[in-house]
Amino acid sequence: MTVPNQTVIPNVSTALECCKKTISVNSTSFFYNRHSKDCVVSQMSPFHTTNNLIEAAGFQYFYKDAPKCGLPPVVVNATLLSVSKDGDDVYKAYYNCTEEYRFITSHSTCIGTSWSDGVECKALDSCKAIKACNSGYTTDGEYWMYPSGLNHQRARIYCKVMSSVNPTEYLTLKGDNYAEFPPGGYSQSNGCNAHTGVQGDQGKTIFNKIRIYVQNMTVEGKDYSFTSQEFGIPIPYGEARACSTHNTDICPHRGKAKLDITLTGLSFSSSIGWMNGGWQGIFEVVSQTDHEVYVTGDGACGGGTPNGPIKLQTDMLYSPPLTSATEPTCILDEL
Repeated sequence: MTVPNQTVIPNVSTALECCKKTISVNSTSFFYNRHSKDCVVSQMSPFHTTNNLIEAAGFQYFYKDAPKCGLPPVVVNATLLSVSKDGDDVYKAYYNCTEEYRFITSHSTCIGTSWSDGVECKALDSCKAIKACNSGYTTDGEYWMYPSGLNHQRARIYCKVMSSVNPTEYLTLKGDNYAEFPPGGYSQSNGCNAHTGVQGDQGKTIFNKIRIYVQNMTVEGKDYSFTSQEFGIPIPYGEARACSTHNTDICPHRGKAKLDITLTGLSFSSSIGWMNGGWQGIFEVVSQTDHEVYVTGDGACGGGTPNGPIKLQTDMLYSPPLTSATEPTCILDEL
């Protein structure tokens, strides 16, 4: 048979895609050639008959009533899976979120002439979001997530207190990470031989994990949840201070800070830096790479302190093994 007023759209991958294109131009019927991938859009009214149709290679005749609502809504961060009839003039369009997102609502319903609102894919960007997607995740540990502070790139993050309503995020450290404010100091008469006097604000803190804010990927240096003390009181991450007082311009700086995020899948932002802190503080960045920083400092009492939040970014050269963390699986019944 001859199809009047036809428009041929080439290189259409599936019959479903051909159907979508037909609806988008307000047409009511189409023919799809699965061999040539041609989508033949017709302006004729739909018909439910095989009378007078001549078989042609690649063409298959079928019909299905389409929603009066027209093309299903476009959902950001999702792809349309299927459209199914769910009663007289009632249709449902089902979607699939891309891997870094979870459903708030997984389908839109066509009743009458309009599609329902509310289909949404929310990023798995925090421990709280992972717990919301599946309440079965109650164990603290490493999880894959897609933080907004990394533009939703994948990162391995440790979730603490997953049994609570507000779990928090940490980065597990592989190398040596410490901040040291040593006891004692230099005397004018004894050169660079330090005495061992003790003040109350000295200490050495070993960091095994650091608290991070996944919204902007900055470090909270005063969180000591996963630290141990070699001596004294906790010292903030990245600070290198001492109370040597005398000869600090000619003697080695006694305060030390080591930061190492090697093999975490993250690296330090180029914005990271240090400044003088405390009384007569001086410092030196002895070595610095994208993954390791070693800083010394001294003063009376003073030294080197980060000049702003320590910010992390995706390591473009290394990603941890997929098996080293849990990939969240969401349960739609809970969303």
